[in-house]
Amino acid sequence: MGSGTFHIIDRGIIEQFKSDGYEVDYKEILLEEGFPTEVASTAKLLDKVRVVVNSCIQNQSFPIVLSGTAALQRA
Repeated sequence: MGSGTFHIIDRGIIEQFKSDGYEVDYKEILLEEGFPTEVASTAKLLDKVRVVVNSCIQNQSFPIVLSGTAALQRA
């Protein structure tokens, strides 16, 4: 439990997309603070995701966003 995003990646989703002929650019978006508040974290993460998604769209890419708290457990 709590490793959904990494579970999907570890099971080869990126390699599968690549083998199907898609170009894949993988990026983790993390917070820098050690113990951020939930409200502040949400706003900061949304802003970071917005920047990356907008960049994908400008580059005529299709963004797929996986989200979760698994990075806290994996670190």
